[in-house]
Amino acid sequence: MRIILAFALVIVLLVRKVELWVTLCIGGVALGILYRFSWGKIGVEFLHGLHEPKTIKLVGALFFILLLSEIMKETGGMRTLVDSFGAITRDLRAVVAILPAMIGLMPMMGGALISAPLVVEASDALNLSPERKTFLNYWFRHIWEYFVPTYPGVILISALFGVSLRDIAAYNSPLTLAAIGAGIAFGFHGVVKGEEKRWGMGTGEGLRGILFSLFPLLLVLLMVIVLKVELAYSLMIVIGIELVREKIGWRKIKEMVLRLVSSKNVLLSAIMVLYFQRMMSSTQAVDSLHSGLGRLGISPLILLAGLPFAIGLMTGLTLTFVGIAFPMLLPVIQGGDNPLLYMMFAYGSGFCGALLSPLHLCLVLTKDYFKAEMRKIYRLLFPAVGTVWGVAALIFFFSVAGK
Repeated sequence: MRIILAFALVIVLLVRKVELWVTLCIGGVALGILYRFSWGKIGVEFLHGLHEPKTIKLVGALFFILLLSEIMKETGGMRTLVDSFGAITRDLRAVVAILPAMIGLMPMMGGALISAPLVVEASDALNLSPERKTFLNYWFRHIWEYFVPTYPGVILISALFGVSLRDIAAYNSPLTLAAIGAGIAFGFHGVVKGEEKRWGMGTGEGLRGILFSLFPLLLVLLMVIVLKVELAYSLMIVIGIELVREKIGWRKIKEMVLRLVSSKNVLLSAIMVLYFQRMMSSTQAVDSLHSGLGRLGISPLILLAGLPFAIGLMTGLTLTFVGIAFPMLLPVIQGGDNPLLYMMFAYGSGFCGALLSPLHLCLVLTKDYFKAEMRKIYRLLFPAVGTVWGVAALIFFFSVAGK
């Protein structure tokens, strides 16, 4: 099947560590060639995709998310946030979990390395092994990525399927609750409460610090989930408020924007994901794959769980498994009785694969930082990931069986 050849090419390029956006661009062109599109038709499909409203909204939202992250780092908001949580927490175990979770509210490549020094500071009295520190920092750093609309994977799903971020949050948030429970159960098993640490501020000051530091994120979430304002517009408004509130000058704004332009791969990857999806649709490759697998007797449910998991495991990137697997799963997901339920199960499976991937940048960086053994880290990761996937599977199959 021609789509299998294109998919195999994409996997080979990823294994050879070709940039995701380059890989998807080549994959889209390969699809056009295999389905006998002219070069002009391939180019026209790309140009049409560039000025589609969903492409513009997606790229705008991602750019403003990255810019808001830069502003929070520039103003010291993240550091104030972790210090404030420490001031009102009387259990060091909670502090160790909260610190990476708070950093995790904003998506950053290798962001677990930012919270790692803070975990060390908070966990000195708990006598945690390097592997347990690695697990706790890595795990709680990623508990929000199932549904929080500041993450590219969540935004991309919304764009691909035309569903609201509010609906994605409603269906995927149980996976975050499962992740929190698994992190506590396996990360703190046998760990006793440590001595209270002094954080240099009182509880009242800590509460004020939390509200002040979380203000931009809470305002974005309020506008998107409650008021149903487009994410890109919400971020523009909040960024404008932050620039005025923090009195950030044009020179500093220019520096932050230039840093974002120099790290443009996330934006290019998002554009190429939508281009790859457009080529899949234009060539009707997905429909032929779906019918072909049906003739072979391969269950769509196996694809729903296995394809995202395999790509997540091979790459360790959420954007990659969403961008490659979900366009191929479009007929399976949209053909289900409840497409959002199918989406939740596929996303949960893919993210579990990404969490277990030895190529996941956060896992590699945290392991090296704490000088931990990968074999011992996986002893904690396997049951935690299995718990999250089990919850996703139970919700999916019980809901489907109840139809």
